[in-house]
Amino acid sequence: IVDSNVEILLRMADRFKIIMLFDRAEKWLLRGTDLPMHLKLLLADQYKLEVLKRNCLREITHSVEVVALMNSTSYQHYSREIMDMIVKKLV
Repeated sequence: IVDSNVEILLRMADRFKIIMLFDRAEKWLLRGTDLPMHLKLLLADQYKLEVLKRNCLREITHSVEVVALMNSTSYQHYSREIMDMIVKKLV
């Protein structure tokens, strides 16, 4: 798994219900990627990668990071749940 194919592999894992592939992709995203936070959070949200989602949200510690997420191209694609969690980081 590499950054350039992780999204495709997650799409395949979802389509064919390959749990092992979900697990490996999530592990890659947790430790081996240079993908930006907004994209990792979007993938976690779309593919229900709970460990990755919690990890991404835990890494958001400053309002500057929240604003960056809200201004990202991914923000409009987040679920309502993720949007709410991001906004709560401002409070």
